[in-house]
Amino acid sequence: MCHLRFVPLRKTPDMDNHLKAIYCLQRLHLLINEGQTGTPLELAQKLQISRRHLYNMINLLKDSGADIKYSRSLQTFFYTKPFKLLKIFNEVFDKT
Repeated sequence: MCHLRFVPLRKTPDMDNHLKAIYCLQRLHLLINEGQTGTPLELAQKLQISRRHLYNMINLLKDSGADIKYSRSLQTFFYTKPFKLLKIFNEVFDKT
């Protein structure tokens, strides 16, 4: 007989930080998709992060295959081609 004991998952400060980072990245992606980012300073304020952190996140998206540009006339970041933030999850959800 196998004796299994359920151990509840304990919330740690690292988990909070990871969840905040995922939420922030998702929100950035949605704002870029909608063409509603505003200037880099406005976008950083919307996301409640520094401009430096914003550009780190944009570089992370670029490293993941996103082609992101900024339009000075429209004052927004935009994708030059369609990009799915979580390709792995999207593939799983698209099958259902």
